[in-house]
Amino acid sequence: MFRGRTHFLAAIPLALALAAPARADTVSTDYTVAQGAWNSGGTLTLYSRVREEAGRVAVCGAWSMGWEASGTIFLNESVVDAAHLSIAGERIVTGLGFMTRLPKDGGIGGTAACKVTGAPWRPEYAAAEPEVRFPRMVFIDDDISGEKHVFRQLRN
Repeated sequence: MFRGRTHFLAAIPLALALAAPARADTVSTDYTVAQGAWNSGGTLTLYSRVREEAGRVAVCGAWSMGWEASGTIFLNESVVDAAHLSIAGERIVTGLGFMTRLPKDGGIGGTAACKVTGAPWRPEYAAAEPEVRFPRMVFIDDDISGEKHVFRQLRN
């Protein structure tokens, strides 16, 4: 009877360590850039990188908006939440909403939030660039206009 509880309690520190956020980082020229645009105007730029932290993959990133059409300014968070990051062909994390939102047209020098994932670090990750994929998203205004806003990833 004790034995089952002991194993359960021993697993708690490991689970907490995997869920803990990593230390923040500063966006630099070492970051990979992914961009997207709205058909109705406005852009989204996301900066990302991966690093090893305690034998796991830590994902760091931040994002900013460029000029925005009034209908898309609040939709960018939905796009970031639905995006995913891969490295060396392996999807590491889906949902990048933990990343820092920078001021308009922010970027290099801004603060990036980091998250330790459950993926183990592999040596080939050190030389690989992260790849961010935004889904194609369509939003239709609920107001009288019914304007359609379509987001698409731009090629880098």
